[in-house]
Amino acid sequence: MNLSDFRVVEAAGGFCRVEKPHFSWKLRSDERDTKQIKFELAILKDGKTIARAAGEGESVYVLPEGEVLAPRTQYEARLTVEDNHGCRAGETLVFETDKLSEPFAAKMIAPTEAPAPVYALKGKFTAKKPVRAARLYATALGLYECYFGGKKAGDSYFAPFWTSYSHTLEYQTYDVTSLINEGENDFSMLVGKGWYAGALGFMKQRGIYGGRTAGMAEIRLTYEDGTGDVFGTDESFTAVSTYIADSEFYFGETQDFTKEEKSSPVEVISFPAKVVGQINEPVRCTQVLKPISCFHTPKGEYVLDFGQNFTGFVSLEVEGERGETITLRHAEVLDKEGNFYTENLREATSEDTFILAGGKQVLTPHFTFHGFRYLQIVGKELPKEAVTGLVLHSDMKQTGKFECSDPRVERLWQNIVWGQRSNFVDVPTDCPQRDERLGWTGDANVFFRTAAFNYDVSSFFNKWLLDLASEQRADGSVPHVIPDILSGNDGAALWSDCATMIPWNEYLVYGDKDALRAQFPAMKKWVDFVHSRCSENGLWQTGFQYGDWLALDGSNPATRTGSTDKHLVANVFYYVSTDIVAKAAHVLGEEALAKEYSARADAIKAAFQTEYFTATGRLVSETQTACVLTLYFGLVPDEMRARVIGTLKTNLSEHNNHLVTGFAGTPYLLFALSENGMHDLAEKLLFHEDFPSWLYAVKMGATTIWERWDGILPDGSLHEPSMNSFNHYSYGSVGDWLYRIVAGIRETSPGYRTLKLAPTLTKGLESVRAQFESVYGTVVSGYECKEGKLRVFVTVPANCTAQVVIPEHETVTVGSGSYEWEYETATDLKLLRYTMETRFGSILDMPEGRAILNELSPGMLDGPMVELARDMTLAEMCAYAGEQGTALYTAVLNKLNALPVMKK
Repeated sequence: MNLSDFRVVEAAGGFCRVEKPHFSWKLRSDERDTKQIKFELAILKDGKTIARAAGEGESVYVLPEGEVLAPRTQYEARLTVEDNHGCRAGETLVFETDKLSEPFAAKMIAPTEAPAPVYALKGKFTAKKPVRAARLYATALGLYECYFGGKKAGDSYFAPFWTSYSHTLEYQTYDVTSLINEGENDFSMLVGKGWYAGALGFMKQRGIYGGRTAGMAEIRLTYEDGTGDVFGTDESFTAVSTYIADSEFYFGETQDFTKEEKSSPVEVISFPAKVVGQINEPVRCTQVLKPISCFHTPKGEYVLDFGQNFTGFVSLEVEGERGETITLRHAEVLDKEGNFYTENLREATSEDTFILAGGKQVLTPHFTFHGFRYLQIVGKELPKEAVTGLVLHSDMKQTGKFECSDPRVERLWQNIVWGQRSNFVDVPTDCPQRDERLGWTGDANVFFRTAAFNYDVSSFFNKWLLDLASEQRADGSVPHVIPDILSGNDGAALWSDCATMIPWNEYLVYGDKDALRAQFPAMKKWVDFVHSRCSENGLWQTGFQYGDWLALDGSNPATRTGSTDKHLVANVFYYVSTDIVAKAAHVLGEEALAKEYSARADAIKAAFQTEYFTATGRLVSETQTACVLTLYFGLVPDEMRARVIGTLKTNLSEHNNHLVTGFAGTPYLLFALSENGMHDLAEKLLFHEDFPSWLYAVKMGATTIWERWDGILPDGSLHEPSMNSFNHYSYGSVGDWLYRIVAGIRETSPGYRTLKLAPTLTKGLESVRAQFESVYGTVVSGYECKEGKLRVFVTVPANCTAQVVIPEHETVTVGSGSYEWEYETATDLKLLRYTMETRFGSILDMPEGRAILNELSPGMLDGPMVELARDMTLAEMCAYAGEQGTALYTAVLNKLNALPVMKK
C-alpha cells in the first residue's frame, strides 16, 4: 500500500489560499478489499506542530484543527495511514500560503494618460544581497503579464482571469527566485484590456467594468541571511507603450515593431473589488499542434489546416523586412466551395496582425485567443513548419477516458473533450470564436456531469459559483450569464437552475460538503425567488423562458424554443431545484429546512401532475422533451408511466426514430430511454449518421461538438451564420450517458465512496472501457463481447465498495481491486450501419450511396420523384416497390455495409 495525490485542496493556483485548508489523499494497493482504518495528519511550521487531524477512514477534504495559517509562510504536512491489512505508509507535503487576507504593500497604478491601449508599467528594484527566495504577487484591472529582465514570470495566460470584477478580483502568486539577480533588476508589467475594459457581449460594449486599466504587483525578496525586502508598484513607475498596438478577445491583436515608444507618469487609483488569491487552475498552453496541410483555396487564399478545431492562437517563426505586414485570420470551417469562411464569427474579426521589425522573429499574441481549425496567412506565405498552434484552456487535470470498438463513437467522445477544453478558458463559455464567448449558465448546467467525468472541475466551478453567488440579485434571481455582463435578465428555468443543480451534482461527484455549504444560501434564494413568482396553482407560469432551446420540433423557427410547453419545462426544473434544496439541507444538518422544502417539492409535483396530465395519463405537451423530462425526473404518476413511455416511442417513430430535442431534452433523452426499458431505441439514436444525430457531425468531419445539429448540411453548405458555432459543448452532454449507462459508472454515495458498476451491453459496441479518476482513486468499468464470449472487467479504488452488475449474470458486492468475469453468451453486439430502417435521403446524401444506386439501377436518380422519397425508410420504399424493389434495396444495403468505417 502506498499514498498518492496528497494535496492541499485549496491550492489549485499553486499556493494555499485559505487560513484553514482541507487535505486529500489516495491509497493505492495491489491487495483487494483495502480500506484505510487509521490516519494521522500533522501540520508543522518550523518543525512545530500547529494543527492536526486524526481518524479512521476519512481521506478526502480532511480539515485539521489548530492554528490558522499565516500569510506567505511555508508549512509541512505529515501524513501517516494504516490499512486493514496491517500496512502503513507515510508522506510529507511542503506547501506555502499566498497573501491570504493580508493587504497589498503595492499600489494599483494606472497611467495619467494611457500611451496606448496596451502598455507596460516599468520600474526598477535592487536586490541588496544574494536571494534565497523571491515571490511576486500580482493582479490588474485588465490582463497582465510580468517580466523580470525581459523574462516572463510563470507560464499562464490571461491573468488575473475573469471574475465578477465589481465583487472579486483574483491575484496570482509566482515563485520568481530564478528570475532575480543580485543588484539592480528591471521589472515590467504588461497590461491589456481583456474582459475588464475590452469589448464584450452582443453590443461589443467596452469598459463594462471600467474604462481604465491598471496593474498592481508586489515583490518580496528573502535573502540568504534571512532578512528581506519588499518592492511594489507605486508612483515611481512609468507607463510605456509597447509593440502591442491593441488587443481584444473578439478582434485579435496587432503588434507593430516599428512603433515609437511613448511614456506617461502613473497615479494610484482605487477599485471596489475584494482581492482574493487564485481559486482555480490558471489558463495554460496544454498542447501544441502543427498544421497537417497547407493549400490555396479556389479564391486563392493561402490556408493552413491544423486538423482540429481548438482554442488558442498561433506562434510564427518569420524572417522579413522591416515594416512588412503579416495578418492571420482564423476560421472553424471552409465553405461549400472550400474557401475560407468567417461569417459565423459575426462581428468578431479574429485577426492578428504583425508589422515586422526586420530580421528573424518569433511572433506570438499576448492578450487574445481564437476558436479555429483553419488559419489564413495574408502578406507572406509561410511554410507550415514555421507555424505552431498553442492550445489554451484552464489547466484542469484530466480524469476520464472513454474507449470503445466503434471509431465514430470514440471520435464523438474526443469531440466532447475538445469542446470542453475549448470553452473552459477560466469561465465555462458557450463558444470560443464569435462575438459572444460568455458564461452561459444553461450550457454549463446541462454539461456539468460530463465535464466532471472528463476533468477535475471542482476548483473551476467553485470559482465560477462564487461569482454566481456574487451576481445573484437581492430577490434571488440568477442571471443567464456568469459573470453577468448582460444585466436586466430575470431568472429562467434550467439556465438559472445552475444555482442548485451544479452545486448538488458537484457534491455527488466530489463529496465536498463544505463547498455545498458555501453555495447553499444561493441555492435557497433561487428556489425562493421562483416560489415568489408562482401562480395560485403553485406553479411557475410567468416571465421569460428559453423552453427547449434550439429544439427541432418548433412550429416557428424564429422563436428557437421548440414545441414543448415552456412552462412545463420551467416547472420540471422548479421541482428539481426545490427537491435539491431539501436534500442539501438534510446533508448539511438543516432538518427543519429539509422538511420544509421536501414538502414544497411534493406540492409542486402534485400541482404539476394536475396541470400537465389528464386523468388517463396524456401529457398536455406530448413532445419528446416533455416525455423525457417527466420520466427522467420522476414526475409521471406510476399508473401513467406506461402511457408516457408509449407516447415517447410513438413520437420517436413519427420522426423515424430520430431526436428533435433541444437544450432541455437532449441531456436526458438517452437516459430516459435506457432507464425505461428502451435501451434499444437509445442505441438507434446514438448510431444514426444522418441529420439530426450525434454521429452526423462526426460523419461530416467535426472535431468538436456543434451548436446546431446541421451546422453543415449534407451538400456541404452551411447553416445561416447568426447562430452556427462549430465549438459548442452543450450537446456533448451525451458523454454523461456514455460514462454512466454504457460503461455503467455511477456513484451511490457522494464522491464515489460507494459506487455501482453496471456496464450496459450496447448493440454496435462490441467492447467498451471507461476510466474515471475519482477523489478516492481509479475506477474502471467495461466489457468485451465477441465470438460467443463475454468478458466484464472493473476496478474499484481503495477505501471504496462497489456493487457490480454482471450482464446476464448476478450482482455482486466487492471491495477495492480489479476483477474480471468471462463466460459464454449468445449475445451478438455487431451492428449493421445500414438497415431497412435507414432513410432513403441519407443514402442520397452520400456520394458512395448515389454511386451504388446508379450502379445497381442505372437512371434511377434522374427523375424528380427521387427527392420526394427522402424521408421514407428503405422498408417503406420496399412496400411500394414490391419484390423487385426489395431485392434492389437489399443489394444496396449489402454494398453500403461493406464500406469501411472511419479509422481510429
